Amino acid sequence: MKSNILLDTGFLVSDINKNRQTQKGLEGYLQTFLNIWNRELEPDGEFSWQIIRFQFKETKSFMLAIVFSTQEYGEKPQPVSELEQKQRIESLNQLIKQKNDLVCSVSDTEIIIIKRNEQRLWTCSMARKDADEAVLQLLNLQESQKNQENQKP
Repeated sequence: MKSNILLDTGFLVSDINKNRQTQKGLEGYLQTFLNIWNRELEPDGEFSWQIIRFQFKETKSFMLAIVFSTQEYGEKPQPVSELEQKQRIESLNQLIKQKNDLVCSVSDTEIIIIKRNEQRLWTCSMARKDADEAVLQLLNLQESQKNQENQKP
C-alpha cells in the first residue's frame, strides 16, 4: 500500500529539540507527552517513540500514530523491520475500526495514540490531555488485572 509511510522510528526524548521557540511539527507534542510519562519510568526506564503516517482503509483519511514503547534508560531503540511496519499498520487500522477515529490504547509496555493528521490535534495542550487519558487507562488496566488475580482460585 503506497500511502503507508513510516516517518520516524526509534527515537528518545533526548532527540527532540528542547527550544520551544524553534520546535517544528510534532516536537512540542512529543516533548510534552514524554516529559509527563518518562517521570513515571525513572530512573531505570524511558519511552522510545515511533511515528507512523498511514491512510485508514475504511475512510481513506490520513492518520498519524505515535507508538510509545518502554525500554531501559539509555539504550538505543531497536530498528523496526519492514514486516513489523506492515503488521503494525494493519493493527493500527484494526484499532481505529474498533474505536472510531481517535485512539488512545495502553498496555503494560506501550501507549498508542492515533488521530487524524491535523495540526490542531497534535499540540502541547493535546499532549497533556492524551497523557492524562493514558494515565486513566493504565489505572483501569491495573485495576482490572488486580481483580482478575483476586478471582483466581
